[in-house]
Order: sequence, then structure tokens, then C-alpha cells
Amino acid sequence: QTLISMSYLAFSLRDLGDAKAAADLARKVVEVQKRTLGEEHPQTLISMSYLAFSLRDLGDAKAAADLARKVVEVQKRTL
Repeated sequence: QTLISMSYLAFSLRDLGDAKAAADLARKVVEVQKRTLGEEHPQTLISMSYLAFSLRDLGDAKAAADLARKVVEVQKRTL
């Protein structure tokens, strides 16, 4: 539950225009979720999408697109 709240906070920080803080927090959430839930867990994929948004906002469109593609590939395979 804490990780979900942290993920929502990251999304809110992004909405407030603090893309760096949002990306930093989203990275932490994704790292922990990958370890505890697995990389293909639906909540991990949502958090990875939030991170992709923040990366795009930081001007790293390539990293954002690469991450978004990875999320879509996993979703197609598992959902």
C-alpha cells in the first residue's frame, strides 16, 4: 500500500511541475516493486508508466519511449 501511495505522490509531483522529484520517486518505487512484486506485476507496470511520463517531462524522450515500449510489450504478453 505504501508503494502505491508513493507512486501516486510521484504522479502528483509531476502534475505540480516537479518532474525531477517525480522521476526520482518513481524510480525508487519501480525498483522496490520489481524486487517485491516482479517486473510483470500490473502495479509495477503502472509505476513504470508514471516514470516514463516524468522522463518525458525532463526532456528524455528516448528513455521515456523505451520504457513505455517495454511496458506495452509486457502487457501484451501477460495481460
